[in-house]
Amino acid sequence: MEQERRRILVQGIVQGVGFRPFVYALATRWQLGGFVLNNSQGVVIEIEGSSERVHCFQVALQTDLPPSPISTPCNAARSPLNMRSLL
Repeated sequence: MEQERRRILVQGIVQGVGFRPFVYALATRWQLGGFVLNNSQGVVIEIEGSSERVHCFQVALQTDLPPSPISTPCNAARSPLNMRSLL
């Protein structure tokens, strides 16, 4: 299976609403590696795994998102690093 890595930036109110635990749960469900962190622009998510699982994660990020005023996540392809779990 082809490995894929994505960087996703989510902007809006993402602190204090359980967003990072939500991302961690999604990554665990789809068995993806990577990391999630807050910065001055919002939340940065880097995920890596099979192309199919990365796609499923991105769909779930849009459809299973808890209600909160965040913008549509934007993402970009990155070179795989062989990350095995979410940090």
